[in-house]
Amino acid sequence: MLSNNEIRVLDLFPTSSNDNKAELVGQTRIVPLSEDPKYEALSYVWGDGVNASEITIDGNRVTITEGLAAALRRIRLPTKKRTLWVDQICINQDDIEEKAMQVPLMGQIYAKTTQCLIWFGEIDKQFSVRTALSALNIVNFIDGCADDDAFERSPPPELESEDTFEQPIQALRSISVGQNQWWHRVWTLQEAILPSKSLALWGPLSIPWDVVINAGFVHLRTYIPALNNVTHSQRDVLFTLFAHTTGLQWAKEATHGPLDTAFRWNFRQASDPLDKVYGFLGLFPPGTLKRVEDCNYRLAPGTLYAMFTADLIQHDRSLHALALRRHEVLPATTQGIPRWALDMGVDYHGRALNIDNDCAAWYLMHTYQMYSASGELEVDMTSFYYNQETNALTLTGCMVDQVALVGLKPQTDSDEPGSTALSLPGAIAKLREWYALAEEFYQGREWPEDLVGPLAWPESFWGSLLANLFLDEEFAPLRSATSRDLEQAENFMRNGAETPVCRSIFANMCHRTMFLTEKGLLGFGPTDLAVGDEVWVLRGGRVPFIVRAGSSNPEGLHTFVGPSYLDGIMTGEALDGREFTEIRLV
Repeated sequence: MLSNNEIRVLDLFPTSSNDNKAELVGQTRIVPLSEDPKYEALSYVWGDGVNASEITIDGNRVTITEGLAAALRRIRLPTKKRTLWVDQICINQDDIEEKAMQVPLMGQIYAKTTQCLIWFGEIDKQFSVRTALSALNIVNFIDGCADDDAFERSPPPELESEDTFEQPIQALRSISVGQNQWWHRVWTLQEAILPSKSLALWGPLSIPWDVVINAGFVHLRTYIPALNNVTHSQRDVLFTLFAHTTGLQWAKEATHGPLDTAFRWNFRQASDPLDKVYGFLGLFPPGTLKRVEDCNYRLAPGTLYAMFTADLIQHDRSLHALALRRHEVLPATTQGIPRWALDMGVDYHGRALNIDNDCAAWYLMHTYQMYSASGELEVDMTSFYYNQETNALTLTGCMVDQVALVGLKPQTDSDEPGSTALSLPGAIAKLREWYALAEEFYQGREWPEDLVGPLAWPESFWGSLLANLFLDEEFAPLRSATSRDLEQAENFMRNGAETPVCRSIFANMCHRTMFLTEKGLLGFGPTDLAVGDEVWVLRGGRVPFIVRAGSSNPEGLHTFVGPSYLDGIMTGEALDGREFTEIRLV
């Protein structure tokens, strides 16, 4: 049994045979990680497990995936052993206790490695080694195109025309995002970020990872005349590849917190759903996520995701994590997960409605900090409590209003199977429908004279439609909305005049539907909210939250519905004279 600071390493024995299929043989050793042992770490894709292979370790035949076997055959040396750390071999995958002990060390394992070997797999059979080498030549060429010599460098023959470029760029596509699973595994995130040195391997070929990373930045920042000869679709392959390499490098250099990291990389997959959380732990110092860092592989995924969300709240002392949970866009949810918890088992990106070819995936992440519904108050950490047995989250807050009417949510009007697109005419029709519903609501009731909402509802409609924000092209807020912005929003609904303010309209519509309250306020909230739902301001929460106190809940429990924008209470107005009480969310 390994101790808390020990790891196994694999000494992969050499082979003098020219046959790449020669038997794999090695031995394992236990070494203290604190003594900085010398080893190379392997980053690879396990594979589906259907095609298995074998290696002889310490005299015993051990079954491994064919994906690992292919990598080991390529990296073993001809005359001397090669010392490696490979998760499939160096961690007993059948021993839950050992996994719980070793997985928290993986951040250190990859940070301390002398070199990480990134295995992209064998060259696809449709491409020759020469073609694959030409693909890497293109990356090397771009890497060398600094600002001062991009015009001076002679392009390689692959860039003479779109015809000579076609096969190499298709080969490069085969190991890029979308076609190679390495880019979609949650574990490869830390495996790409933490090592100080890495080497990318592709069949018998290799290229320093630093070259790939730098080529991405050069491609982003530098005009390269030689690329004028290629088609847009060919250029898109480079854009896609380098967008992801640049993202990895920014993650390496930046100090993204755990919430940002979890949201940003949630699309990455893991064969074990628990690893959708455990795969991030190595990126943060011990103690950052206290509830989950024990790596208990006996937990149900829904419970782990709830613990993780509670850790995010406690670490950031913020309810931002609650403002990202959206049920209506998900085709399924993890069994047993409470509605307030981030469902790490489901990819949030690309599930929402999209308008004008964008679903504004980062809208809720970018805009949360722009509001102060609970004023300057912070989360009451003395009352904050997560109950692992019931998956209930205790916070403090106050009920400030109740949902009186809900507009029908925006839906796709596309005939394409699986499409989530809403056309611009469809968006305009939905705005007119909401406006007419609000007008009927306000004109059909007798309102007390002291209520401001009913008197100012048209302006409130336009302001709420923008969530009082003007957004940039990345759906990040540039400033608060102005009266001119509200006029342009109205012009869009009435005559279809598109302006940059439409970004705010579309982003809001992709994530919310209109609702009105008993006190005459107008806002936008989760598309699965219902009449009778309660509007709460939670202490420390920057936006109002919608909850449901149904008869199906045990006494004192509220079902979490989601975050909202409610015009008139986004800067603490609803708290005047109110006392906070405890609320338990499920």
